[in-house]
Amino acid sequence: TEEDVNIVTNELNRVDAKIGKYAVKGNHDYQTIYFDAVMEQTDFKVLNNSSELIYYEGKTPIYLVGIDDLLKGNPDYSIINNANNYYSILITHEPDTFDNVKDKNFDLILAGHSHNGQVRFPLLGSLYKVKGAKKYYDPHYIINNTELYISGGLGTSKYKFRFLNKPSFNFYRLYND
Repeated sequence: TEEDVNIVTNELNRVDAKIGKYAVKGNHDYQTIYFDAVMEQTDFKVLNNSSELIYYEGKTPIYLVGIDDLLKGNPDYSIINNANNYYSILITHEPDTFDNVKDKNFDLILAGHSHNGQVRFPLLGSLYKVKGAKKYYDPHYIINNTELYISGGLGTSKYKFRFLNKPSFNFYRLYND
């Protein structure tokens, strides 16, 4: 609704980020006009098969890449340069995108979509996995030299419940040592 757009827009505009705010579209963002309406009213930059070198205080830049949604969008991996000279970050909605970029040597990949399995049981882990998060669904993986962090998010999938799996809203802060 218009009221929801205003609430989300106001909250996102309160986020204070020194070097920028970035987003990628998820599968549900293609089914509504609300994502675009919110992004147009904020200073978030949507990375859709695009990349940026982000500079802060004249230091070596960070190579940031955003890939379009795996399920509803049109991901284009050819836009990715091998960024061995920079700290490199990929933001993507579905974590299984990792298998399409594992040879690109990203230092960090941030994803969502998985709901971290949505239905989980002690000792067994996730029993229900959504498409796009069948292989990678837990909150954190280290694969070769890449760290993959997956937000469990706030919602659900076609099953409108979670079991032993709390929703999450993640905040990541990078430090330059």
